[in-house]
Amino acid sequence: MTGERVRAANGRCRVDLEGTSSPGPMVTYVVITPGGALLVREVPGDVGVDDWGAPYQHDLWAAVRGDVDPCRGEVNGVALVWDMRAKVADAAHRLPRVYRPNPVASMMLMTLGCPPRSWGGTIAIVGREDDEGITTSLTAEQLDLVAKVHRVARSAV
Repeated sequence: MTGERVRAANGRCRVDLEGTSSPGPMVTYVVITPGGALLVREVPGDVGVDDWGAPYQHDLWAAVRGDVDPCRGEVNGVALVWDMRAKVADAAHRLPRVYRPNPVASMMLMTLGCPPRSWGGTIAIVGREDDEGITTSLTAEQLDLVAKVHRVARSAV
């Protein structure tokens, strides 16, 4: 058996037996940990289909779920300025012992257009979502804005 082994974001390997797969586009997003760290992530943004036949970025969403809600995998989105979206754990407000308060992310999300509230757990910020539900990388301008907002939030908390 010949073929190229490709490691997906979920840690699984797939083998391209035909040798026809080319590396797809990478998607860059960021996460803010409860400790206040800002981490940049890059994962394959390949588009497949979901169980209903709609376009879906399996590797991207597996990685985001792993960052934001590794226990349950239940993630929801909140609109932000500049065509960005925050991805948060659905259960964070109900389980504060599991999803520790994240004051830096809370301040950042408020600055980026969310109504004031306290957020918990690791928060991801992703790029623009098109009409088909495909998420693009954060742009250089978006990454710069997020980094500036992060610096201000860290100094204020």
